[in-house]
Amino acid sequence: MIQPRKSDSQMVGHARRELEMANLFAVNKENDYDGFIGKGVIALVKLFDDWTKDDPAKMSAVQSVFNYVIKGDLLSPPTDDPEEWEEFESDGIKVLRNKRNIMFITRDDRKTWHNLRTEQKGICNDHKTGKPLEGVEDPNGDQSEANDQESTADADDAGNGKDAELAATDSKDSGATEGSQGVEAAELDAGVEPEGSKDQSGPEEAAPKSKKRKA
Repeated sequence: MIQPRKSDSQMVGHARRELEMANLFAVNKENDYDGFIGKGVIALVKLFDDWTKDDPAKMSAVQSVFNYVIKGDLLSPPTDDPEEWEEFESDGIKVLRNKRNIMFITRDDRKTWHNLRTEQKGICNDHKTGKPLEGVEDPNGDQSEANDQESTADADDAGNGKDAELAATDSKDSGATEGSQGVEAAELDAGVEPEGSKDQSGPEEAAPKSKKRKA
């Protein structure tokens, strides 16, 4: 069995071993495959491991929100901001569809939204306050649910973002977000880059250490 590198964490070592055993680092010129699956996955696993530090709350929050955004799902409901919508004609009828996710449409001038994929409905958020618009009748006929839809989103088949909301909330409550400011401006770990810079079909040498922190 392939042994993990001494420099690998348990998560990274597991991922690397499984990717190598599945031959996902191997280059196959015949199929125009350069090992991108193995390289991409190990790079993402390293980054995920580096950010979450084996903290279950952080892992759950990052994984949940990441899964939403890479699929183009929304983490909060559409808003009444005119710039968020564009005119669209469907079956001869003009409606507004949401630019953040075109599966969301509105038929009442940005008061309520309808998800064409999941058939879920809801009240648009006020783009200034981030809260559901006041005085708008809930299209589901359940006023209590309308007041608790701040993080409703287009996700999986359920059509809502409650799992991501709960994961993020749990992370905050446990203090998992400490030190997370400036995430968007943070640099990628330099140790990730060597993974994609050479053929990984054979055994690899340990990635060089970053000046800032270990790979």
